[in-house]
Amino acid sequence: AVDGHTADGHDYIAQAFDKGGGEIMAVQKSKKSKAKKGMRRSHWKLSAPAIAECPQCHAKKLPHRVCKSCGYYNGRAVVSVDEA
Repeated sequence: AVDGHTADGHDYIAQAFDKGGGEIMAVQKSKKSKAKKGMRRSHWKLSAPAIAECPQCHAKKLPHRVCKSCGYYNGRAVVSVDEA
């Protein structure tokens, strides 16, 4: 494909419009550099999980979840924990 034409001389841009698509896909003019790729991904990272302390047994737990150590949630015993 040279200058927007196929090997047999047909205009492939015109063919794209003739097929009813109406629009041509967006194609980048040049490759994104490693620096630009890094800038784009600069906010794409993991965050540390929030850790709360259980008010009953003072074990570390995830917020808004039942404590695995004592079975308490919001000041009430929700799950019975059998000590093995």
